Amino acid sequence: MKNKKIEGVIILFTGLLILFFAWFIYFIYTLLSNTDSSRLKDLNWLVDNLGKLPTAVIVGVIGIFACLQGIKRINRKADN
Repeated sequence: MKNKKIEGVIILFTGLLILFFAWFIYFIYTLLSNTDSSRLKDLNWLVDNLGKLPTAVIVGVIGIFACLQGIKRINRKADN
């Protein structure tokens, strides 16, 4: 992208969305037994084997890194 600030805002928004998903896993998510979605099966496996808190922490750390990367790109000078 040409404009680094817009790219930074998009990455920051994506990081916030990932953090919301981590919050959702910890507070709201319940295991689904009959699902055809491979992604939900993978999430069920993570929550079942690791627990809600470690799964939410793993997803939350990814969201924090994305937010930090977005802030870094927003604050970067326009000539870079």
